[in-house]
Amino acid sequence: MADKTYDLIIVGSGMAGFLLAARIAEKGVNPRNGEPLQVALVERGPYLRGTPRPGYGVPERRRLFTNITSEFHEHGRYQMQYYPDGPGGPNTYPHSAASVVGGGSLHWRALTRVPREMDYRAWSEVHDLKDWTPANFKEAADEVVEMFNIHSRPDPLMSRGDLLYRDTAKSLGFNVVDSQVAKKNCLYCWGCEGSNFCKYDSRRGSFVAYLHLVEKHNVDIIADAEVQKIEIENRRATGVIYEQGGTQQRIQAPKIIVSCGTFGTPLVLMRSGYGPRELLGSSTLVENPNVGRNIDGRPGPLVLTGVFPEPMTTGEYVDGGFYVIHDTRQDRMMERFQLRWENVVLGDPDRVAINALAPEFGREHKDFMDQICNPEIQSPARELLTRRGRILIRLVRPTQVLGSTDERGNWSFDVQHASLVPLFQEAREVGHELLRKMGATEILETRAPFGTSFNSNTGSCRAGSDPRTSVVNPYFESHDVENLLICDASVTPMGATIGYGAPTATVASFAYRRIIERHFSR
Repeated sequence: MADKTYDLIIVGSGMAGFLLAARIAEKGVNPRNGEPLQVALVERGPYLRGTPRPGYGVPERRRLFTNITSEFHEHGRYQMQYYPDGPGGPNTYPHSAASVVGGGSLHWRALTRVPREMDYRAWSEVHDLKDWTPANFKEAADEVVEMFNIHSRPDPLMSRGDLLYRDTAKSLGFNVVDSQVAKKNCLYCWGCEGSNFCKYDSRRGSFVAYLHLVEKHNVDIIADAEVQKIEIENRRATGVIYEQGGTQQRIQAPKIIVSCGTFGTPLVLMRSGYGPRELLGSSTLVENPNVGRNIDGRPGPLVLTGVFPEPMTTGEYVDGGFYVIHDTRQDRMMERFQLRWENVVLGDPDRVAINALAPEFGREHKDFMDQICNPEIQSPARELLTRRGRILIRLVRPTQVLGSTDERGNWSFDVQHASLVPLFQEAREVGHELLRKMGATEILETRAPFGTSFNSNTGSCRAGSDPRTSVVNPYFESHDVENLLICDASVTPMGATIGYGAPTATVASFAYRRIIERHFSR
């Protein structure tokens, strides 16, 4: 089969890649002749067709997301390993996430926000991205707020615990931020308590928000295609080689954007011979020691559960809530910690079943589940759980702890780093103070089984003005490989204070404007 040529190839169709494909195809033109662009979007996961219908969903996707099959799990993204004793430690903790065209929907109740002013300051001041400012990002952020329908929940939809947490934190002088959500026509079905896809298309994301543009502008979606490598010749990206249905294919374009996420992007680059020589050895075509390095995350969670004399919630599902963002020093952008209030949800059977109060098995366990999950049954166990609420504590931008990933996608992070201990201790004291002031009569503590966990990772191919410490420049162009661009969470040099999906989409919204201006306009 002859190679097919496009104007632009985008590898990866998640939160950033799908948005980039939609907007560049819509607003960009071939700079040579002014004609509409021919854009290819290559994704290792399946394309689950059907026009999104917020509040209803598409039957094919709804069935799959309700009963996720083993076949779908075969599309699991890249294995990431956690090392509780530092790199080389005896224990590892694998984790994977599914791949699908468009990235599915926002996870974890779609609690997200566009970046805050302190986030832009961290990017622009610490990493010398002088023009990554709130003013320059405003148009991009406003677009994401509108397209994702990001909004705050009104007080009547909050629980008693939410409002008490907010008011108590304010009275103590803490910085309180509401938990905005990116949803439309939500059915409150409890299905987004975990990392599941939204069966009803209510949670927003690039797929739901931008599919109409991808289809309208004839983006060629190449699904179930595992990219083997980006072809690099004489430090220039020339094409993409992928495998689909057991057959190897090659496509080419004058510009290629890699958008496979914090862990996927460095893996694709290293398979292509672009990365640290110490890992790639003789297969190194272009060396950059920052590929796969400098991964920023949110260490946590430390969970504090308060037991109160009165119910904090009805036990029914509620969105929203509040964060407390506490600064260890008011003049700093890093070393913050984030405390989020979380209600007990009694209608979510898979969580109730593993609650510490639940009997292990048998008739007693079944009766317990009936009593807890049925709102029409008033039981001591149900009443006891509604009197609980918990605070999840994570650190934001710890300055001395960064992770890395290797050529196999294994992630290492020193969770025992000494700098984390005083930050967690200070955060713990703030959490205890909040719960006591709220009226908790007992405070319980739990940690992740290996001391800490991480989410919202960024920075594995971070942007920066200095090629010695970054992979792409402020315009998302590789410092080292001509015609190669990167845009996803991997380029964000430090994670946003709150959220992951909307900040990643905001960076992509900012990026497409720059990419069009420099490469796809006349």
